[in-house]
Amino acid sequence: MSYQLVDADGYVADIATTSGLAALQQWAVSLEGAVNLKGFLGMGAALMTEELVAEVDALELPVDPVVRKTFLGLREALHNCDVVAIISNGLE
Repeated sequence: MSYQLVDADGYVADIATTSGLAALQQWAVSLEGAVNLKGFLGMGAALMTEELVAEVDALELPVDPVVRKTFLGLREALHNCDVVAIISNGLE
């Protein structure tokens, strides 16, 4: 299964495989701070705020290649979201 990022206007980008999203969530939990990212990943949705984007942009890149690829895809996609960002499996 794969996950997409959608916003108020619909599809934004493919962002993760099931295992990639799980690995990204584990990595985020291990971070000190990153409250906005943790909240977004935990809820699967967030209002698009400057704080969320700035926080994600400021994070050091993950070392793990799967997490890094997923993180980079999410970071790029967040810059293209409007109003809200929602992680979707395309079914829900």
